Amino acid sequence: MLKKSLICLSALTGLAFMSSPMLVHADTPENTVPVYCLARGNDHYLTTVYDTARNLVANQGYSNMQIIAYAPTTGLQVHNWYNSAQAIHMYTTDNADTERARLTALGYTEFNTSNLYSAAATDNGATPVYRSFNGVANHYYSLETAMPAGYMSQTIGWYAYYGPKLNSSGIKTVTADTGETVDLTTLGQPTTTLSANVSLAGTGTGYESKIELWDNSHIGNEVSLALQKDDHATGGLNYSGKVAILTENVGTDHHIYTDWAIASQGLTATNVPLTISYYANSGVLVYYAYGEPIGASTNQTFTAPYLYGAEVNVEHNGDTVSASVNDINVPTGNVNILSGYHYASPAMPGTPLVLGDLTDTGNFNVSWNNIVGTGMTGDWDSNIPLPSNTVYFVSN
Repeated sequence: MLKKSLICLSALTGLAFMSSPMLVHADTPENTVPVYCLARGNDHYLTTVYDTARNLVANQGYSNMQIIAYAPTTGLQVHNWYNSAQAIHMYTTDNADTERARLTALGYTEFNTSNLYSAAATDNGATPVYRSFNGVANHYYSLETAMPAGYMSQTIGWYAYYGPKLNSSGIKTVTADTGETVDLTTLGQPTTTLSANVSLAGTGTGYESKIELWDNSHIGNEVSLALQKDDHATGGLNYSGKVAILTENVGTDHHIYTDWAIASQGLTATNVPLTISYYANSGVLVYYAYGEPIGASTNQTFTAPYLYGAEVNVEHNGDTVSASVNDINVPTGNVNILSGYHYASPAMPGTPLVLGDLTDTGNFNVSWNNIVGTGMTGDWDSNIPLPSNTVYFVSN
């Protein structure tokens, strides 16, 4: 598998994040968990507990939840220190008296018992998590040695793994969009999986960016997993006016919209890892965000060869969307861009920019810049204009 950059950047005006595609690295051991990084102002908070991370987003004003690495469940503890004057956390494995005295003198106190552990430097597949900082004590954590401008004093903070493994927290059941309980332990290996890091920004009443799976007829079954900002969300007030994680499940006899979670309390979200997995033997689709299962659809029949897609939409005329679907990963094989339906030549105004080596499914990116909705009057019916809002692709 390809190694991709996983970084957490703390900037003066806030935090920006980047994360890896959802690939399983051959050297990642089974007992690893995602390291979630969350932003609030100039602070970032690291945790391996999914429920803690979601609570911080829902109730504590944090946003931009990202996976920055994968950590073991035992080992050397990564200590969580907090500076209340600057409202920032700092993470280190160094628990020597001299280091504790140094951090105390800088205004830090040990925040709580950390649930983050370091791998040993000699462990198979272990990779350094590099830590550096800038002039205002904002820290930068990365599995790569490159530092942004203005950062310095790079050291090894601890050791972790490229990953990830889906459902590392071991969630056993999820609820389907029709209300049934789905037992994940009985599904086995997925028949096909589509994953990507999805980013979303825009203006107006509503805008979205999503990944899609179709069966080969393109007129039968379709499912999409989206980031969507909607002032009048399907899920009600809890999901309105912020970036929600939404599925649209379409068949010849059904059309179901479901809001599952909040990706950001703000109007934008950056590099949110999303995955759709299809289990043909049981007719189940499972939806993942940040590596964890959030929902499912049952009684699904998709006929191979499968069609994959990346798409943007706006709700009303005049709404705009800027988005990217990066590090798209589909089953091994050359990726072919289809010329039909919603994909046009690069010369057409508004056509999405396709970047990357299309024979490398781990380095396939699509982006849209300030696309404006025109022409139609119904909700989510604005012309983007077609045929430019969707890129469809297949894997040989």
